[in-house]
Amino acid sequence: MRRHTVVLTTLLLIGGTAACSFGTGETPRRDAAPRPTVSALALPTATKPPTSPTPALSTSARPAPAVSAPDPATEQAARYAAAVRAQAPSLARVSDDNLAVQGQLVCSLLDSGDSPKSVYQTMQSAYPDAAKAMTTSAPAIYCPKYTAAVNTALR
Repeated sequence: MRRHTVVLTTLLLIGGTAACSFGTGETPRRDAAPRPTVSALALPTATKPPTSPTPALSTSARPAPAVSAPDPATEQAARYAAAVRAQAPSLARVSDDNLAVQGQLVCSLLDSGDSPKSVYQTMQSAYPDAAKAMTTSAPAIYCPKYTAAVNTALR
């Protein structure tokens, strides 16, 4: 196997002339053309720092972080999840948010005209052990107008 020597050459072109070359064994060549200055290149010059000292912020001068009000959707999700888990402990590992989506689905199906029994059957296909808990708990939290109809239909 033949060994090839790779010669690395780096060229920095300033005004069309090579400023330096490495790895060739030659001394870097500099032509008569002088290196341009910052002003000749129209580059911005450094600005001077402000002369007056900037007051340092003390920890007491910083505003306290704003305390936000609890999110109603999060509270609803937690209430619905607690109600469902009380009747269906098999859902203990399902997150509040995932259960909340199912509760909202129950209300969406009722809003679209499905009967409470039809909604129950839909939920039972996905959650056989928890369908009744999910279907009866959702109206109390997410769609109160269906509470009586669901409770009556799913006694």
